[in-house]
Amino acid sequence: QRFSPLNQINKSNVKNLRMAWARGLPNGTQESVPIVYQGVMYLYAPGASVQAVDATNGDLIWEYKHPFTELPQSWAYQRNQARRQKNGVSLYGDKIVLTTFDAKIVVLEAATGKVVWQKQVYDPSKGYSYTIGALVVNDTIYSAISGCSITGTAGGCYITAHDVNKGEELWRFNTIDDPSNPAQQASWGGVPAENRWGGT
Repeated sequence: QRFSPLNQINKSNVKNLRMAWARGLPNGTQESVPIVYQGVMYLYAPGASVQAVDATNGDLIWEYKHPFTELPQSWAYQRNQARRQKNGVSLYGDKIVLTTFDAKIVVLEAATGKVVWQKQVYDPSKGYSYTIGALVVNDTIYSAISGCSITGTAGGCYITAHDVNKGEELWRFNTIDDPSNPAQQASWGGVPAENRWGGT
């Protein structure tokens, strides 16, 4: 609902707010919402990087830069997906969960930014790409993939669940075209499989 019951900032004192610090980010579109926990701000920065900064002064604590694989010029769709802004990272216990443009899930140590594990979930050369952050509940990462409206991925877009500690895939649900799931097929109201796009 985007409503908070917190009242430290209210109608009577909001006029007193002043900028405490500012920090420049890499060039690119910035849409993600940072997470602040125990004095540390975790944010997704343009260019597929994650930064942890001191929330009191903006000083960088650590930065993880996801290796950027240069894509062929002919892969216009995939190149555009790589430039798109993700909707942020997830914090779960002592871990940061990042979904990447090249269809990987990367789990980092929240204290250091070091990689705990990473998993190639889909084939990015077919157009699959994460453009949204993951949800983590009860040791399970729930994520949804994008890139389901081009030739290589037609008929397959998915929501997956992974174990947050080991990266093991627990299940995968096809939101586009799963002939073995009558309820899923019925949910499309008779739309032919080749015209089903998006869905996650």
